[in-house]
Amino acid sequence: MKIKSVLKRALPLAALGLLLLPSAPASAATYEHGPWYSADSAPHEGTVYVHENGDIVKLCDTKSDAYHAKAYVYTGPTDNLQQVYWFTNWYNDGKCSYAKASNGGDENLQEGKKYYVQICREENGGTQFEDKCTSYTHYWFLNDN
Repeated sequence: MKIKSVLKRALPLAALGLLLLPSAPASAATYEHGPWYSADSAPHEGTVYVHENGDIVKLCDTKSDAYHAKAYVYTGPTDNLQQVYWFTNWYNDGKCSYAKASNGGDENLQEGKKYYVQICREENGGTQFEDKCTSYTHYWFLNDN
């Protein structure tokens, strides 16, 4: 008799749990590093996250205005950093852009190496090859995954 009583109470709770399960947010990647912010604006409207597995660098422009977010990735000794690559988030609407190993080329970062990320915001209207970055804060991570 006790088993029926327990089941009567447990089954509705289990059913409720199954209904709520699909509504949990899904996350494709857990970013080990970040959020890192642009230091050339307040509030910080350029944001970067890094996920080492797959060398994913996520760059977000968090404010719709006359600026876009830009990220530079460097390596080397701090007194002689060498640019590996850069990319721009042109969306200017709160959306994000991604650089990742699966894109190939320079975005496929070497394992066991230290990398530095610089985030800034640039005025729209220029070409993507102009370097108007005024933020000189470098965040770093060791690419060991």
